[in-house]
Amino acid sequence: EYLGIDSEQSTANREDPKLPAQDVIKFSQENSGNLHTTMNIRTYVLTFTDKGLEKFSKEERLKIGMAFKNSFREYHESSPGFTPTDQFFVPFGDGGLDDAREDKLIKELSAYETKDIIDTKLNISSIRIGNIDGVKEVLQKKFSNLNFYEGKMVPSFMKDPKEDEIPDASVSGPDTGFLEDIGLISYSINAGFFGADKDQVRAWLKDYMETPDKEERVSRLKDLHEGVLKEGILIPMVSSPYAAFVRKGWKIGISQIYANNPLWPIEKE
Repeated sequence: EYLGIDSEQSTANREDPKLPAQDVIKFSQENSGNLHTTMNIRTYVLTFTDKGLEKFSKEERLKIGMAFKNSFREYHESSPGFTPTDQFFVPFGDGGLDDAREDKLIKELSAYETKDIIDTKLNISSIRIGNIDGVKEVLQKKFSNLNFYEGKMVPSFMKDPKEDEIPDASVSGPDTGFLEDIGLISYSINAGFFGADKDQVRAWLKDYMETPDKEERVSRLKDLHEGVLKEGILIPMVSSPYAAFVRKGWKIGISQIYANNPLWPIEKE
């Protein structure tokens, strides 16, 4: 009776797959019932690990990142609910960049796009983004030496991994939120989305939390956001909503700005 998707944080230590949003939306188009979708607060990103940041220069990371971005956009071009994005945070939410900053960023990063096949040896894991066979076929058009495989967890959360178990980068689809959310920001830092130097970003987080003025906090968050995008630490590719569906006769009262699916807001019409 109910199909839905959890936020990535709530499934961090679980291996059970969640039905992708596009499948929930397609199911709703073929069956009677009520569909609920959030805003596009799930962002699919390529994030370089400590290993990848040491191995590749900024230019190399951005070339790899742009090729991944274009591949994911091509693959999800007809996926219901999916849209291209150049930001990690929702552009119109707290932490998002305004149009002028985003346009400047897009122009700057477009210089790293290439039509050449990238032959660099790469090991990149996918973390709970669903079946990757389709997108692997698209990626093979742009990479000749890519090992893209399904991993079990975000590399930053791996305990005592062997060197060959650490990928150069990972692809994941975290909940990026809409409003300023210290939990999501803290998770993103611990997951390595904002850089490899954990002491530096944690010091940033401490200073951020001790700043009482929200306008100043949000300004700092935007600067951090823009910085990791420019450095090729984090490459946003596409965004999607979280989705849930109930059969006819029921309705869902879940918020559109949070990635949660409690059962109690589901009630008889």
